[in-house]
Amino acid sequence: RSYHRLFSRWRAAFAPTLRRCSRGGRPGCAPASDGRPALSVRGLTVAYDRRAVLRNVDLDLPPAALVGIIGPNGAGKSALLQACVGLVPVSGGTVRAFGEPFARVRASVAYLPQRERIDWDFPIHAIDVAAMGACARHGRWFGWSGRTLREEAHAALAAVGMDGLADRPIGQLSGGQQQRVFVA
Repeated sequence: RSYHRLFSRWRAAFAPTLRRCSRGGRPGCAPASDGRPALSVRGLTVAYDRRAVLRNVDLDLPPAALVGIIGPNGAGKSALLQACVGLVPVSGGTVRAFGEPFARVRASVAYLPQRERIDWDFPIHAIDVAAMGACARHGRWFGWSGRTLREEAHAALAAVGMDGLADRPIGQLSGGQQQRVFVA
């Protein structure tokens, strides 16, 4: 039951964004699907200090799907995702997003780790984190009007259901709320 409620909340928060994204309605989103997998992995091998943690992995993920990667601790779930987005070196294989080499579409893909080392006491608010994301999405840090940047940050927070907590310090949010702000 609780999983059903959680998924319903997730769907309510993200489904409109996914639909807009799949139609190419937002800058930086992937193009509408033409039957190609959103993510395609072929023969992926990842090794740490010459010890393979993933060997010859093949994977196809459909567009706009909610997918779970399940396995015991140390099975390579995080290594798989990190290798797909280029955060760990790949010993072999290819990663493609919507048919394109991943390096070509990297700017339109977000990776949110389980937990990062963050100073939760740093005096930054949810709206400020969302504004940093807006700057990164547009590839510019300067030349914004304050009003335009705030409007974009509020829209990003609203897309993940966090607009009501825009002025709350990031350290005062729950773990799930913090993750949603980072997605914004």
